[in-house]
Amino acid sequence: MFKYRWTLIAAIYFLAVLLANLLNNSGQSFTGLFALVPVLLALEWGPAVVLLGSLPLPLLAGSDLFRSTSPTSATIIRTVGVTVGAGIGVYIAFYRERHATRLDLSRAAAVAAQEAILPDVPPALGRYRFTCAYRSAAVESLVGGDMYKVVETDFGVRLLIGDVRGKGLAAISLTAVVLGCFREWAPETGTLKHLVARLNARVVDKAAPGEFVTAVVATLDDKLVVEIANCGHPSPLHLTARGSRRGVLPESRTTPLGMGPEPSVSTLRLGPRDRMLFYTDGLIESRDRNGRWIELDEALIGTLGSDPFETALERLLNRLEERVGTFRDDIALLLMECADAAADQQS
Repeated sequence: MFKYRWTLIAAIYFLAVLLANLLNNSGQSFTGLFALVPVLLALEWGPAVVLLGSLPLPLLAGSDLFRSTSPTSATIIRTVGVTVGAGIGVYIAFYRERHATRLDLSRAAAVAAQEAILPDVPPALGRYRFTCAYRSAAVESLVGGDMYKVVETDFGVRLLIGDVRGKGLAAISLTAVVLGCFREWAPETGTLKHLVARLNARVVDKAAPGEFVTAVVATLDDKLVVEIANCGHPSPLHLTARGSRRGVLPESRTTPLGMGPEPSVSTLRLGPRDRMLFYTDGLIESRDRNGRWIELDEALIGTLGSDPFETALERLLNRLEERVGTFRDDIALLLMECADAAADQQS
């Protein structure tokens, strides 16, 4: 959209009022309408510019004051009205700039929170490579209830992806709690069922009434075997090196964390250069520009299994944005790739 649209609107409005006043033969003056010009300018400029742009307006509105020794009450009212309009415009500009400064500080704090809560995952652990992406639906909030984490343990590489069912600061707080618990207990807990039980206990202890967390917890061993416990979360996608894709089977979900999950663990054997996409429901709970629900079809997934690993998620998000426009929900993506057999032997 045009960068200085409010300035253009103010200029057109000013010229229209001035022209109407010059062409008017009734003896009436429309210059009192100039009071709106500073308000329009305040939507785009700071108080100094608005004040400078408003200085001629009271002079134009009160021109009769300088030509007559006994100006009419209408002239005085117009002059005072335009002067008050200029003052209101300057105040709006000042208030807007102060609010913008606070918003910038909030965004900076959100960036710091995102870096603290969702640091980048390691690029490689064991026989696996990782890349991640996060998109927030709100410009003002760069971090929300979606989360991911990858850690190396004696049991293999463990990962978590989840989504807090809550909003605002409470969701961010619970996100930090879950990730902290995962970092603490993933290296210490032998089975995924016991790890899920510990995560559930922490959510029950810290969550507000009605809050819960959907999550997938997985262990990746050095033999390219993946164990997955799904607590009410969208199932990850398996993309083989041959180009086929499917959801992780068997499809087995339990209740979310905070609601007493009792997961059954699914096991999947992967091949060299196979990939798995772990994601939150923002990827699939979106509507396209025609109002249809987004599906993980070929048009969206495309060449995710063969795209350059470092840019694969960015390409996926670009395809999604082309279909939906503005994101209406947070999206967290975590892509994993198994090491190539030849490269693994060389290492």
